[in-house]
Amino acid sequence: MVFGVNGKGTLSNSPLNYGVSHSGGVVAVAVGDIPVGIDVQVVDSKKLSFLRTYFSKLANEINYETMPVSDQIQLLTKQWCVVESYSKCFGGAVGSLMRLRGVDMNKRLQQEELICSQSTINLYGRTYCIAVVCATACTIERLY
Repeated sequence: MVFGVNGKGTLSNSPLNYGVSHSGGVVAVAVGDIPVGIDVQVVDSKKLSFLRTYFSKLANEINYETMPVSDQIQLLTKQWCVVESYSKCFGGAVGSLMRLRGVDMNKRLQQEELICSQSTINLYGRTYCIAVVCATACTIERLY
């Protein structure tokens, strides 16, 4: 295993890229021949205050106060997974997450021609959000 300048791990002597995440006893792994980032988070009401603060602009735009608390937590946790996956795709540090505060991630992903897939799953009586961000051929051409 080798680590790049931004701390992104790669397999030595292999064209494969990978990402790993864990939360609440669940591990998620993504592997591909292009840069990939993955994040999984247990949906937890204890995180709501942080998520509302981090996504304050988004929260105001969607008028989250009219939504049930459980929907707020799930929506904001999904957004957090996208931000983390984006950061991990190219080996971003925790500091890069704070620079993404208030950024419209859907627009950012589109501009950078990245692919994002996100989902919510139920395992062992808990709800998890998961997101994967990966590069496209256009992104790779710009990077290399």
